[in-house]
Amino acid sequence: MTFEVAAAERTLFARIPVADTDASLRIRLRPGEAQFFLDRGGELMSIDPQEPQLKRAVFLVLAELAGQSRAAAPEDEAAPVVIEAR
Repeated sequence: MTFEVAAAERTLFARIPVADTDASLRIRLRPGEAQFFLDRGGELMSIDPQEPQLKRAVFLVLAELAGQSRAAAPEDEAAPVVIEAR
């Protein structure tokens, strides 16, 4: 996770890498406001988690992105194979 400060705008930017992808979640934090963006190689897409609590919104967005990443993975990588010893 990385942070950038834009003091003149009273804004904090957070960047969280999305596991197993080249994408990252970017969050623009201003007093009383948070905006979420998915950054895929410089292409930004706005995300509205429809959750007022910041921590919960971040977790919900990351869980959704992880689920999408997992669904897009090839079948042999999508789920680990569990072999039970007998």
